Amino acid sequence: MATAGEREVVRGKFDPPPGKMLVLLGCDNYQSYRRLTGDTPAGGVFWYEFNGDTSFFARNAALVGEGGVLAVHFSLPDKKTVREILSGERDENIRRIGAAFKGWGRPLYVAIGPEFDHKDNRAKYTAA
Repeated sequence: MATAGEREVVRGKFDPPPGKMLVLLGCDNYQSYRRLTGDTPAGGVFWYEFNGDTSFFARNAALVGEGGVLAVHFSLPDKKTVREILSGERDENIRRIGAAFKGWGRPLYVAIGPEFDHKDNRAKYTAA
């Protein structure tokens, strides 16, 4: 029981313990890491575009060990892609990958346009 001024912290399954950090390996390095160390990482991460190709997701998801977590970084390569998403042109692709995520049924972290506010990315992510 917490005392006055203390808060009980609710932790998720993949939250690292205090003083530790969760590091997800790129899926292209995941199998090599397992082979070289004999250890299975908690999860993997890969880049994805809003193109509706769910086979790419399935291949990367298959690399993650039983009980592992997956992180997906959706890239926004240019203003054209941003405009297509905002206009609804890529809605079917988004629905298709969303269904694949749901069907996988395991923990999934999603980042859309990671580091969009970085000085090198501002111009390419700003919708025109």
